Amino acid sequence: YLPIKQPYARARLAVIYLDQNQVTAATEAAGAALKDEPTNPTALVVLGNLLEKTNPSQALVQYRSAIASALTGNPSMMPLRYLELPKANAGIARLELKP
Repeated sequence: YLPIKQPYARARLAVIYLDQNQVTAATEAAGAALKDEPTNPTALVVLGNLLEKTNPSQALVQYRSAIASALTGNPSMMPLRYLELPKANAGIARLELKP
């Protein structure tokens, strides 16, 4: 993924790695996307998902940041970013139900 220069492409790659349970690769790809675009909602959702078990409070921060970013981001990317909103909302719901 290193030659990929667009943050959205890196973030989508992070989703693919996450779906394949390649945690290290997902973390690296999401981090690379956030380095270039700190408010990339797709990358924030991936990080939220990765943090759910180890740091639930930080996972909530990532999910909420993803929602805020998706709602205020580049209008040309809005249709693609709305794909991530249900994932962020589901993550928040899971974490808020935990004791």
